[in-house]
Amino acid sequence: MSYYDEKQTSELRKVLEARILSWSGVEKKKMMGCPCYMANGKLFAIMVTGGVVITRLTDAEREGLGKVHPFKPFVAHNTVKKWAHLALKKSEIDKILPWVETSYRAALRESKP
Repeated sequence: MSYYDEKQTSELRKVLEARILSWSGVEKKKMMGCPCYMANGKLFAIMVTGGVVITRLTDAEREGLGKVHPFKPFVAHNTVKKWAHLALKKSEIDKILPWVETSYRAALRESKP
């Protein structure tokens, strides 16, 4: 099963990457066939076909995100309820960027010794 189609998602990916790749400690890797974004080696976001998955939000942060943009749990081989899977248009990136940044900051905290 493929989770990412570059043809369908390249414009969305480019907009997201233009915002986040300059953040300190961010690196891009490919996992599960998807562009994934790490902060000092800790995953904080994943591009999927037509959207993004935000991986490091608390319950309260996910609740706040749900008031701004609908999401569902990420489903791969198993359902990951704590990961917010958002279907997005490129024009919606800035609206959800604060939650991507929150996930990034959580990943940074977790990567410190």
